[in-house]
Formats: sequence, structure tokens, C-alpha cells
Amino acid sequence: MNKHLDPYRAEQARQRRAANLTRQAAIRKTEDASLGDPIRSRPTPFIESLQPNASLESLQTDALNHYIKKAEIQHTLERSKWLTEPITSTSNSENEIEMVQQLQVQYDKASEAMASAELDPEHRQELVNQQKEAEAAIGRIKEEQKQRRQHQIRHDNAAEAMARIVDLNMGSGKDRTRLNIQRCIEEFGRHNTDKDLGPKPASTQTPPREATDVPIRSGPDTGSSEVQIAILTAKINVLVNNVRNKDKHNKRNLRLLVHKRQKLLAYLRRKERGGPRWQNIVDRLGINDAMWKGEISLS
Repeated sequence: MNKHLDPYRAEQARQRRAANLTRQAAIRKTEDASLGDPIRSRPTPFIESLQPNASLESLQTDALNHYIKKAEIQHTLERSKWLTEPITSTSNSENEIEMVQQLQVQYDKASEAMASAELDPEHRQELVNQQKEAEAAIGRIKEEQKQRRQHQIRHDNAAEAMARIVDLNMGSGKDRTRLNIQRCIEEFGRHNTDKDLGPKPASTQTPPREATDVPIRSGPDTGSSEVQIAILTAKINVLVNNVRNKDKHNKRNLRLLVHKRQKLLAYLRRKERGGPRWQNIVDRLGINDAMWKGEISLS
């Protein structure tokens, strides 16, 4: 130790250094808190609906599993029922009931007439034929009713089986992720947001360009920055809840997704100049500043 160094001044310097380090740590902690979490989104209604345990009724969507819509499967079931319906002599059950009653009356009258002993053989044979015809018609109608009941039972079983096949509650995590991706495309695709969101602010560095006709979009927007950010956010929020301490592969996948989203966020903010499109994803996806500012380090 230097013999000319005053111990009192050395202690003061040490205390000043400790105070500076403490103050810097507090400032850094405050800044980190203001920036938010670089991985997890802030809770928003859309983010909550992307969770695996979110109720399907709250999504307000008619999507089912295997890219099927409720209207499509309903139309398919009705058409298949019509194609497999057995051909019958009557169009509805009311006509069948009325016809059975008439045939039963005819059968009863023939039976009463045959009970009379004063019948010639020709008339008796005619009554026997009428009785047989009525009995055969009644049997045919009852057989058709039985076929229709069996057809309805088979149709109900098929409809129940199809409902279970396309039910997302019985699907896997991949099925739920696919639904979330489709919802991200519908919610943030420019084929829908162009009608609601205004243009980005004008640049102060370059003169405004002349207005040009924008070509009509030929299909849904599946590749814009907003859609990609929404899909990455949905995947990150699911992955971060399932990653484990020694799960090195998923940690690497999480790091790649977070850094890819960071680049897209920085690009979108720079391109849109913080305009309506940027504010839309910040508000709906719960984007924090830490997701695109500075360096993101995942321990």
C-alpha cells in the first residue's frame, strides 16, 4: 500500500464508487422495468385468446379443425343425407299416416265383408285380393318408415363422428397453433386492415411522392411484417411457457424466434414511422420496447 495515500480519502473514494454502482443498478433496473419483458407480451384480449387454455367460445370464430368451417360441414352433412336417403313412395310422414289409416279402413271393411256367409266366390276372391293389397301396402309403408329411421340413426352417428373429428377441443397443440396462425392472418393481414388503418405519417426528410394507383390485392395477406410479427408472437408465448431448464433445443428455438421478431419490429417501426400500423400491433399484441430496442440476451 502506498504510504502517501491518506486512508480517509481512500475510504471516501470507495464509498463514492459504491454509491455510484448502487445508483447505476437502480437506474438500470428502472429502465429495464420501463422497457418491459423482451419475450412475453403484455396481457391484451387478443394475446389472451391465443393461449392454449383459452375457451373457443370466446374466440368468436366459426373455424374448426382441418381448415373446415361450420357452414361447410353443415352443407356437406345435409347433402350427404339427401344423397343417401332411401327412396319412398310418400314424401312426408303425414301422408304416410293418412295412407296407413285409409289402408287400414279398407282392410277392416274387407274383413267385415268376408265374414258374411252370403258371398259368391267371385266377390269373395275380390275382397281377398283387396285385403292382400292393403296388407302389402301397409307392410311396404312400415318397411319404408323403418328404413328412414335407420337412415336417420346412421346420419346422426355420422354427424356426431364428424363433429368430434373437427372439434378443436379434441385436437392437438399443432391444431390450436394452426388456428392461431389463421386468426393472425385475418386480424393483421392488410387485406382487412387497409380498410380501417390510415396511412403512415409523411416523411420530413424526403419530398412527398405523387399518388399512384395501388393494384388490387389478389388474395389474403400472409407475408407482411404485421402478420409475421403476430405469428411469431403467438409461437413465442406458447414456447416460453413450455421451455424447461435443460431444454437446450427449445431455448435455441426461442432465441431465434425472439431475435427474428426483433428485426421485424425494428423494420416495421422504421418503415411505418410509428404510424397506425405500428400502433395497432403494439396495442393488440402487447409489444414492449424491450422486444425491439437494444440487445436481447436470453440466459
